[in-house]
Amino acid sequence: MQRHELLEEEEEELQCFSDSLLRGRFRLGSRLDVVAAPVSSEDPALEFQLHWNRPASCRRALIHNSLPVFKDLQKTPVSERSLQDIMMYSEAMKMVLFVETPRIQEGTEPSVGQFQAREILDERALWALTEILFLQPGCSAGTISEALAAWLDQNDYVLASPGWSVATSMARFMEQHEMGRMPEASSDYWGTMQRLVALGRIDEALKLLGLHSAWEQEFTLDNKSIAVQTTCLRAAGQDLLRGMPRLHADIPPGCAGEALDSEPDFNLQRQQWLAACNGALDDDPFWDALHEASASTARGLRGMLEVMVGSQEALQGATVGWLELVVAELLHCYPTLHPATHLVPLMQRCQSDMEGAGLGQAGGEPSPLLPIIDGLMKAGVRGDAQGAMAIFSRCNSPWLLAHIPPLLQSTPQGAKALQAELPELGTTQVEECLLDYAMGLMGNKTTWTVATEVLAFCPRQGKSALEALLANLPVEEEDNEVMAHAALHLCRRHRLRASSTDICRRVAMQHWRQGRTAAALLWAGRAGDAERAEAFAAPLVQAIEQELSSSSSSSSQSDHSQPGSLAEQLADLLPILESLDDISPASPPSTAGLDHGSAHQHFPHPSYQDSQPSNIASCREYLNLSSAMRDAGHDSFPSSSPSTADNASHHLDRGACPVRLRLPILAAAIPLLEAQPPVMQHAELHALLAALEDAEEEKGCFGSAELAPSSWDASRCSTKLKAVRLAFSHSLTCSFVAEASSNTQVNDTAL
Repeated sequence: MQRHELLEEEEEELQCFSDSLLRGRFRLGSRLDVVAAPVSSEDPALEFQLHWNRPASCRRALIHNSLPVFKDLQKTPVSERSLQDIMMYSEAMKMVLFVETPRIQEGTEPSVGQFQAREILDERALWALTEILFLQPGCSAGTISEALAAWLDQNDYVLASPGWSVATSMARFMEQHEMGRMPEASSDYWGTMQRLVALGRIDEALKLLGLHSAWEQEFTLDNKSIAVQTTCLRAAGQDLLRGMPRLHADIPPGCAGEALDSEPDFNLQRQQWLAACNGALDDDPFWDALHEASASTARGLRGMLEVMVGSQEALQGATVGWLELVVAELLHCYPTLHPATHLVPLMQRCQSDMEGAGLGQAGGEPSPLLPIIDGLMKAGVRGDAQGAMAIFSRCNSPWLLAHIPPLLQSTPQGAKALQAELPELGTTQVEECLLDYAMGLMGNKTTWTVATEVLAFCPRQGKSALEALLANLPVEEEDNEVMAHAALHLCRRHRLRASSTDICRRVAMQHWRQGRTAAALLWAGRAGDAERAEAFAAPLVQAIEQELSSSSSSSSQSDHSQPGSLAEQLADLLPILESLDDISPASPPSTAGLDHGSAHQHFPHPSYQDSQPSNIASCREYLNLSSAMRDAGHDSFPSSSPSTADNASHHLDRGACPVRLRLPILAAAIPLLEAQPPVMQHAELHALLAALEDAEEEKGCFGSAELAPSSWDASRCSTKLKAVRLAFSHSLTCSFVAEASSNTQVNDTAL
């Protein structure tokens, strides 16, 4: 089957046969598997994997970096969180939400990474606005004007129409100044200046005012008109801008503006400042002289002063869109406005003035975020947490819906509204958003572990969702076992025994299909799946039987002990087989004590004696016996090793050896019986001899096709039996002599 993987950003036509039968299956998250199977031809089937909503690097970074912040807040119950806790959470999230502004060339479609970076910038803007509306006390007092102005300044790129941001205009004027041109000659120089002043960006306005060519010409040209311009720019521009009073503004040292925290002091200072601005506007000789020196400078400077005194017409002409107009009027007309009662009417009037809620033509195409901001501001001034969640649901941002609720729950009303159980969902609105967010992460190899962490905070439906995730996790599609081990760790952590068993079984079957018997046995043991483990070991028993039955030599060195024999090839399986410890398909062991973190898991012995030995036990004891026989052929092999006899007796005496293989095993063990010095004691040899006698009693079965090796006839059975008897006679004699000699030496020493 040919497999093709397609991403959402790739435009490729799916080529398949005209008579193909298409079968599709939705997998975890955003993945669809499609199989095109030809009906009439013998061509191979084609498999397609379609992926969409794959996170780019910036989105993956946000997903992983926000998880520790989210988990840290969840340690404190909603009812016990203080405003400081939520503020710290919000500040940490804003740091995580920082991404570089994508540079998209005009006329080109943004890449997936650039598009998702823009989405993160949108989320950052909405997050900061939510903090202002639901966390900062200014929303209920009278300081929202400066907070909104600072927010608009920080998110200028996101909220402005493409190409109409203040930063874009400032960059263009700086470039003109560096090239020796006069920026004030540009048609939008004074318009940008008035826009900066309207939005409270005084430092940038002063910087732009400093680019006026009159400042440089003042020192190079002895011209009266230049002197008039610089005098007017300094008196009516720089001095008044630097003295502009600001209420509760966060003004860094050395920046323009005068910050005041007392509202009465602010009102008094503002009255004096407005009087100075109006006095400058009413100074006709001043304007006549400036108009004679430079008419464009006179018009631009006068328009800037009209913005500073709060002229409705000037503010509307200086701003782009209703949102900028709202901020401008808050700063220059209603700096102490009470948001809860007056902000919404102000927004509605500004939207009407700007041709239908900011959808006019001024400033190019409006930002698609404006309708979201409109609804959020209206919900925020009412303290409507559920209304804000409804607005966020229109953003198509599961991340935002999952992480913003703590801000909305900062008030008792918000916590009560969002924690109420919804009968139609069977859970709360907050948990439903977490489930939706986790579902989007499940289908990606880089984020599915985050989904499991998120589901841990869903008390009602998180466990069932986690079980569904683990049941559909493509552990069998991975070449390595990293995903499987991570899944087992989660199962152990959350005590999901059924899920862990299912994962182990699926991984075991995948290894079995790919011919990795050792790994298949290991994973079947982890699953406690006796039937599959027995099935995996059955071919090994057949291979052992075939090697034993095909051996025609009765010499002291059997074929299976030679280097490269089957026993040596299977030697690495011995630790795994020992870890399984007599799993029987008739009585599968319990998984209650299953430790998914250990490499080998031991199971209890069956509590009954089965007449048919298990495949696992047969393989294990045969390999133990073969190992002992190989060791017996070396000089370094200890003459009194108890494991040698144990291996033989376990294999032949405890039902681990099928009846049809007892005689072949004993024949293969002749080198062990004839080893010098003897490796078995007299009693141990008698135990093996009893096994031989059992075989002799059932020797009629050696001719049976069901129990005997298929290649052994009666003559060969008789020959092998005689050889084994002779070896036993020799070994018993040597063992008797050795033990008698040892006893004599002990007695002599005692005397």
